[in-house]
Amino acid sequence: MVMGDFFGVSPADDTLYHHMRAWRDAAAYVERLWELSEPYLDEGRPEAAARALQPVVWEMYLAASFVDQGHDVKPREGKRKRNGGPDIQIGDVTAWIEAVIATAGVGRDAVPPLDTDPNSPMRKVPDRELMLRITNAIDEKWRKYRKYREAGLVREDEPFVIAINGAELPTGFVESSPPRIARAVFGIGSLVVSFDRETLKAVDEHYAPMPDVEKMSGCTVPTKHFRDDQYKGISAVIWGMASPWRRPDFFGRDLMVVHNPFAANPLPRGWFREGVEFWAENDVRELHWKEHWRERPAETAAGNG
Repeated sequence: MVMGDFFGVSPADDTLYHHMRAWRDAAAYVERLWELSEPYLDEGRPEAAARALQPVVWEMYLAASFVDQGHDVKPREGKRKRNGGPDIQIGDVTAWIEAVIATAGVGRDAVPPLDTDPNSPMRKVPDRELMLRITNAIDEKWRKYRKYREAGLVREDEPFVIAINGAELPTGFVESSPPRIARAVFGIGSLVVSFDRETLKAVDEHYAPMPDVEKMSGCTVPTKHFRDDQYKGISAVIWGMASPWRRPDFFGRDLMVVHNPFAANPLPRGWFREGVEFWAENDVRELHWKEHWRERPAETAAGNG
């Protein structure tokens, strides 16, 4: 495998990988991601992509974003473990980044397919199902984090970030307010507005607590990771929708970063230098956010191939 031939693996289990050359712009974008990120990720990314393309695209996009922002991303030769372990090592060690794809799931709690019929009536966004899939992705990587700790690959005093991609979630691009990723870790429910009966004027607005999400079986899944000391090993979560077809103008500009206020190893605000950053104050009763948009010349745009 030579650089510039990312789609040269055959046969390929992933249908999208197999047919990607038919979409020239998308294929060129993925190959550019590989060129930028290849030194920093595990070997064999084309082979891994031939088995499952989107997880590899997400890893490459994250690595390219951190490099573009000027972070000290460790080449695999300098990582604590050359292959295997957390996906990206920042510094020595400023942070570990572990990537995961939130999938639609199966069964009664799966996110339903996107209805593309233009004659269909307006349908409700499956918020419950989306929250369950995001929470499942966090829990999956939380279990992985504990294994990394047991194996000595991640140490007690090192920040650990879970980066979740929602590109495979039908309707995952339809956001809520606050964003669903923040609601999933802080246990935030729907907006509640109280009105004065006589004047009909709004007198109070607040978000109802949502400490868990109920599955169709009746079991509940907690949605308050960043209110629970058990998860203090997670410093932050990153959320994004990057894919071969979702290409932002600049690497990382589409990402959301949510800080854990109870993290054992917190990351400073502004650590991620692009996108939108969220943090909580006053015992998680106040949620704040800030945009980080760096000015840079058009030729550095990520999505222009």
